[in-house]
Amino acid sequence: QPSEADWDDLWEQFDERRYLNAKKWRVGDDPYKLYAFNQRESERISSNRAVPDTRHLRCNLLVYCTDLPPTSIIITFHNEARSTLLRTIRSVLNRTPMHLIQEIILVDDFSSDPDDCKLLIKLPKVKCVRNNERQGLVRSRIQGAGIAQGTTLTFLDSHCEVNRDWLQPLLHRVKEDYTRVVCPVIDIINLDTFNYIESASELRGGFDWSLHFQWEQLSPEQKARRLDPTEPIRTPIIAGGLFVIDKAWFDYLGKYDSEMDIWGGENFEMSFRVWMCGGSLEIIPCSRVGHVFRKKHPYIFPDGNTNTYIKNTKRTAEVWMDEYKQYYYAARPFALERPFGNIENRLSLRKNLQCESFQWYLKNVYPELSIPKDSLIQKGNIRQRQKCLETQKRKNQEIPNLKLSPCIKIKGEEAKSQV
Repeated sequence: QPSEADWDDLWEQFDERRYLNAKKWRVGDDPYKLYAFNQRESERISSNRAVPDTRHLRCNLLVYCTDLPPTSIIITFHNEARSTLLRTIRSVLNRTPMHLIQEIILVDDFSSDPDDCKLLIKLPKVKCVRNNERQGLVRSRIQGAGIAQGTTLTFLDSHCEVNRDWLQPLLHRVKEDYTRVVCPVIDIINLDTFNYIESASELRGGFDWSLHFQWEQLSPEQKARRLDPTEPIRTPIIAGGLFVIDKAWFDYLGKYDSEMDIWGGENFEMSFRVWMCGGSLEIIPCSRVGHVFRKKHPYIFPDGNTNTYIKNTKRTAEVWMDEYKQYYYAARPFALERPFGNIENRLSLRKNLQCESFQWYLKNVYPELSIPKDSLIQKGNIRQRQKCLETQKRKNQEIPNLKLSPCIKIKGEEAKSQV
């Protein structure tokens, strides 16, 4: 592996201008068409730009373990803009001690141009793996983790920029306790101007019963307990794009649900599994990574965006949410009839790991999530054409299944099911 002293020479060998091959923009061209962000502005900005240090000043006073293990950084992408992909990698190489990088594994999820990935292996520590067909985020990350040589795995998105000393606090927390899964504070890279914008540090991940992720402020009581602004923040759920996990722990917990498609919902499945099976999730305020948040996906979902998200979250609900999945279906009734594949392997995994119940999760991890009262749940027929929702309970089964069946008429009226 090249030393830090060889860095400038390697950049000279890498023909950045040829790699970017930036187009000449003409009046009327739509710079948002391909990537759902301002491609013209991204190409105008240097891959080697400086970003503001958005950490709290006290972060500079912290001392981390000197024997932190090198990590494998895994970046998956599908038809990513070359300018943002290169800027992601260069920010990692510029702002990370080289001895902490085992390798940077790029997993190209069958992009239209294979050279998007292949040309980058000239950069230090960069490896390229290309799928021979579209696999999606989950299976691509599993593939990257499978070839990783580091004792920890660091997952990043392909349109982000790491900030100063971003990696050390993450690796330090995992070294102290291998069951921790840790995330940086995610700053915002504006999709129009590509300005790097500081995010609030006292946020954590939350969600509603439709399994819609949302950032939420810490409560006044939680803020009062945080005497030090550099202290980690326990979070019920992670955004999913950026985190560090011990590799052996990742494997032991069952990696990802490989039957999930393309993108969406995998962060819920990962978060529930980590908490319920003996681990914890933390956001580390002294680690900052900027991310381009887009308003829409620029790529195609073969089964459609909504159908894919419902399939993935339905698998999560069926495996991990126990009787509380009824509230997911109440919030997303369209999910009732949607196929979600076989979940026997994931149910067996949960049983073998002797994981806690979802009730335990709500009580100990996310008590702030209010459980709908009966009066707030609409009662009556839930039907689709000539089918009605009903419960079906088999012998020795504690939790009934929900299914759509032909509507039954009793004394001239349709039987009413309750959710």
